[in-house]
Amino acid sequence: MPYKVKKNELSQSAGVLAEAFQDDPLWNKIIAEGDDKSKKHPIVAEILLRYCFRFGEVYASSENLEGVMAITQDKKSYMNLWGLLTSGAILPFMRLGGKSLAKMSNAFTPLDKARYKQMKGKSFIYLQVIGVSKDKQGKGHGRLLLQWLIEKSRQAGIPIYLETETERNVTLYEKLGFKTLEKMTLPVIQQPMWTMIRVPEL
Repeated sequence: MPYKVKKNELSQSAGVLAEAFQDDPLWNKIIAEGDDKSKKHPIVAEILLRYCFRFGEVYASSENLEGVMAITQDKKSYMNLWGLLTSGAILPFMRLGGKSLAKMSNAFTPLDKARYKQMKGKSFIYLQVIGVSKDKQGKGHGRLLLQWLIEKSRQAGIPIYLETETERNVTLYEKLGFKTLEKMTLPVIQQPMWTMIRVPEL
């Protein structure tokens, strides 16, 4: 069983994700040109974590927060203004700045539409984000979180859905039983994305 992150640990958890995603192509394209990634990446991570803490669950591989994972389920997987307000995610959201907000919207809206189309009428666990701090990567922290999530999916009898932005990640997820539903290119930022699903074994 992974460690359930507490509210007062969200900022530290956001730092873990910011470090894990510092070279991520999607996150880097969301940040407005000229902005400091080291300052904006923790903000993006905080938005996701605050929303998921309120409407889903946030876990770490241990109380030391080496790796962090945030999940939601079904309709709660779609962010909206009310959700941002009630979760407190609106505050970091506004700190992103106008250009980055526009890029984030251009990136996430097509993903929401694809997810709605592919999972309409179905129950599913949505893997919003998962990352491991740079110095802890390759030590099993991410796999621990994913294996627990797969078992949770099996017990609930519902699939896991995710999106990823690199072919390397696609290969990693395929080894864990995920299959690609669609490859798409996000408009404006021209970022390839894969939507993937893992259906639990009967």
